[in-house]
Amino acid sequence: MPNKKKPKKPRRDFPLFWHQGGQWCKKIRGKFYYFGTDPEQAEAKYKREENHLRAGRTTNRTHGPDLTVRAMVNLYLTSMKNRLDVGQLSARSFRDYFSASESLVEFFGDDRVMDLRPENFERYQAKLAKTLNPVSLGNATLRARIIFNWALKNDYIERPPRFGTSFQMPSAKVKRRAKRESGKRTFDAPELRKIIASAGQPLRAMILLALNGGLGQTDLAAIPLRAIDFKSSLINFPRVKTETDRRFFLWPETVKAAQEAIKIRPDPKDRKHDGLAFLTIQGRPWVRHLAGEGRRIVFTDAVAQEFNKILRKLKLKRRGSFYNLRHCFRTVADAVKDAPAVDAIMGHVDPSMGANYVSEIGDERLRAVTDHVRAWLWPNSKATARRKKVK
Repeated sequence: MPNKKKPKKPRRDFPLFWHQGGQWCKKIRGKFYYFGTDPEQAEAKYKREENHLRAGRTTNRTHGPDLTVRAMVNLYLTSMKNRLDVGQLSARSFRDYFSASESLVEFFGDDRVMDLRPENFERYQAKLAKTLNPVSLGNATLRARIIFNWALKNDYIERPPRFGTSFQMPSAKVKRRAKRESGKRTFDAPELRKIIASAGQPLRAMILLALNGGLGQTDLAAIPLRAIDFKSSLINFPRVKTETDRRFFLWPETVKAAQEAIKIRPDPKDRKHDGLAFLTIQGRPWVRHLAGEGRRIVFTDAVAQEFNKILRKLKLKRRGSFYNLRHCFRTVADAVKDAPAVDAIMGHVDPSMGANYVSEIGDERLRAVTDHVRAWLWPNSKATARRKKVK
């Protein structure tokens, strides 16, 4: 925020003047240069840079003790935008880091990175905590730390940021208490049956795929027609987030719904989306991003938007979101006690040593998992009878 009260020069021969933008300033070769709010530091900085500026040479303000939070954030976003353009970063992740960067600039502005102390980070986190739950606060804190540590690893600052001991992610205890106080945030089988019955196509097919194999919105928006083998009732499609292989067998209900949805699929707005299994009524991907002003990314998740309409209609909005369907699948599937098979279906990376010796999960194990979830969702289905027979 600009300083509304114009300070007096510390002495008559002080070489800088106070700019209405809130910093000591000097006009050199027709251009304004700003040197900060502290008169002593501003003068010292001006003297270090004066000869370069008058000779028309730009000084390097993007490294060392003079680097501001605003400048650091701009450098970070430029790097992340480059990663986004070459496919090394998802649009959703870029959007999250952009939001974190905006928050840092709004709070710290042109403060020098090396001047920040633990109490500054404590105040920043306290501000975030006023509007964020513990999980969101943890994510925001983590992203802020990532940005500052990125500046250190890339030699933009000379020493680690002084975060102190308080600028940490909320503890597991705090998260558990917040989760308990917020109430149940998942769906039971009767609620899911109501949701499925209320959904039109292609949303119904996407809901069933999420319950059948734990697919999230980004997966559903990106899944190609060729990945769905209707003859074998099988999906073989890597998880978009991690490119981890995943495969699972489809329920008869899922096959039927997917075929119905694909049959009425509109023509794509852009030919590059012609191979996608699901498109909106406008012929666009269900999850997409567009370039906004500057480096801002406008992110659209039409799957979540349409799903939330059903939740509001059924008065189930507080019970969760579309991504909770993935959580539902995992929770129910874990009862099979075959974690490697569940991971293979969900596209999770198994970090254990045992994963190096498991080359392939057998079809019977994959079927056992999806049959169990189907029997939970429809207790009177044929899957239930088949499971009892196998046992």
